[in-house]
Amino acid sequence: MRISIRRLVGIGLLLITVLFAVLVIVNSTSVSAYRENTLLIAQEILPQQQLLNKLRATLSDTRFESLMYVVTNEEQHRLAHVAADARTRELMAELSALLNQDTTNQETDNNAFGVVTTTVNRLLTLTEEATIRQRNAQNASALEIVGQFDNAMLVANNALNTFEANLQGESNQVVLTAQRNPLTLTRIIGIITFAMIVIFFSTLIRMVARPLKRLQTATLAVAAGDRSQRVEIVNQNELGDLATAFNTMVEQVAEQERLQEQQLANARAARREAEAARAEIGAQLATIEQQRAVIQEMTVPILPLSSTAIVLPLIGALDSSRLMSLEERALHAVQEGKIR
Repeated sequence: MRISIRRLVGIGLLLITVLFAVLVIVNSTSVSAYRENTLLIAQEILPQQQLLNKLRATLSDTRFESLMYVVTNEEQHRLAHVAADARTRELMAELSALLNQDTTNQETDNNAFGVVTTTVNRLLTLTEEATIRQRNAQNASALEIVGQFDNAMLVANNALNTFEANLQGESNQVVLTAQRNPLTLTRIIGIITFAMIVIFFSTLIRMVARPLKRLQTATLAVAAGDRSQRVEIVNQNELGDLATAFNTMVEQVAEQERLQEQQLANARAARREAEAARAEIGAQLATIEQQRAVIQEMTVPILPLSSTAIVLPLIGALDSSRLMSLEERALHAVQEGKIR
């Protein structure tokens, strides 16, 4: 299967871009979800906290009015106590309704609210009992019950504080959960993106750097004179085509060098043959020259007629070379004393 490097790079960059885009979208979604959950929790927790604050105030009013009625025996304090008691019970009912609407950690909320209900009812019962006894002119007994107000109020406030802390803890837990889930997904996508980048560049290095290194080594070896070097074709891509072209080029260079060496050997052999033929022709020419001299000497005798005259019999026409040869022979004969 042919895997193009350009196509591989394009696909890798596209995947990385897509993963980064998903990462950005998930981050944006997580931030939005975090804000929405925080707002939602604030909307749920805020009314409960407001009710708790109101409940603390009405409990304090109920205790105060009951105490004032026992101390002063004024009717207005008794009526104010009745109103504060009724308001406290209404707030408890509203708080219970809100807790029933909240589905998160409902068992924990119900347990904490049960403690609040018990302690609040205990305080309300004490204030009501003290008021009744004071109204029945049982002042000493009423004062004895008033002595229990502080302890009951402290227990009720502790229960309210614990309940409020539970609500705050639940809200923080929900916020952390809402924040943790997108962050976990973001981390997973980030890890996948990092792994994709590592795999992409590892594959790219394996497909590009290593073949180029082998090609560089083979090129240096060929440049040094080793024509037997060949590059292994690993991948069917642009580098594979380059390796094929390199191998073809080296084969052609080796073939051209072989042909040049053969032509050089043929030229040297032809030169040796030419030199031998030249020597043979020279020898033949020397022999012919000797034979020509002998023939000329035999065919042109010198005949002395007198002491001052010689006769050279001629056959056929004389050319310039033959005439010069005759002159030389005549002069030579005169010098040797053949002619007197």
